[in-house]
Amino acid sequence: TDAEQAARQAKIDACTQKQQADQKAFDKEKNAYDGDKYTFIAIFNLAVLLIALFWTSLNDTIMMALFIGAVFATFIATIQYFGTNSKVGFVVLVATFFAALFFINRKRAMLYDWATKKRR
Repeated sequence: TDAEQAARQAKIDACTQKQQADQKAFDKEKNAYDGDKYTFIAIFNLAVLLIALFWTSLNDTIMMALFIGAVFATFIATIQYFGTNSKVGFVVLVATFFAALFFINRKRAMLYDWATKKRR
């Protein structure tokens, strides 16, 4: 009857609202976890980039591998950033970007030599 259908619909609506609230809570916790994960990856990549930048006794090939690996991993981790909007992660991302620019500017002769050696 109509009363039974109304009661059934009220139960369905209550269940749907509870599921939506649970989903929002889960998404909030997941974003916090993903934000921490992204921040750790970005800080690690920044550290690797700084090692490649300031450790002068490294072989050029190793230095390039560290640089390319850090930049590539940061690019991939940036995709994670868009889902989390982590403020700390954004600051680390910007620092990594400027460190990469500094690396390229400081090591441009090595980069040019490395690129031309590969073509020969």
